Amino acid sequence: MSEKLDVWSEDGAFIKVEDRETVHLEGLWHQTFHCWIVRNELDQRMVLFQLRHPEKDISANKLDISAAGHLEAGETPEDGVRELEEELGIHLDFHDLISVGLIKETIVEKPYVDRERCHVFIGQCNQSTLEYAVQETEVSGLFEIPAKDMLELLEGKRKTVTGEGFTILHSTKRQETKDFMIEDFVAHQKSYYQEVFQRILAL
Repeated sequence: MSEKLDVWSEDGAFIKVEDRETVHLEGLWHQTFHCWIVRNELDQRMVLFQLRHPEKDISANKLDISAAGHLEAGETPEDGVRELEEELGIHLDFHDLISVGLIKETIVEKPYVDRERCHVFIGQCNQSTLEYAVQETEVSGLFEIPAKDMLELLEGKRKTVTGEGFTILHSTKRQETKDFMIEDFVAHQKSYYQEVFQRILAL
């Protein structure tokens, strides 16, 4: 059964309910829940990225938001916290999350045009990457990267950032330290990333 999503105007007026495939093919505005997980390490803010599964229909094998998902028809941002448990195996109370606000963005990856009204949050969790129990059908690894380094990458002040974490092969976690270029990340708009990482550094 196809996932049903609420369709909105860009400025937030509800229009109708439509199936997910149609929403992406026709470039209809819909709502998502984004939560960036942050860990404090000495004077650094470490940000958790998930490595998207190679069979994802959009942005496969790219580093992305710690946990995120569509808000299904009739749902509110509070319902989105389920993504943290489903994708990372952690439970955070919605009221403990820090709101970054609503960010609108469009990602074009043919044949899809993904227009999202993103409800963006920051959550704090001090466990190590290996302690997360990821949803292997969705996530194929986790890496932590300093927020400061990510901003420098976006601003062209560096060509790579170093991430520490793991990838999964046959349900086994393999610890890795890897260098990533801007092309290794999901193509969220630069302004989206800047707003998120600046907010994280200001915590």
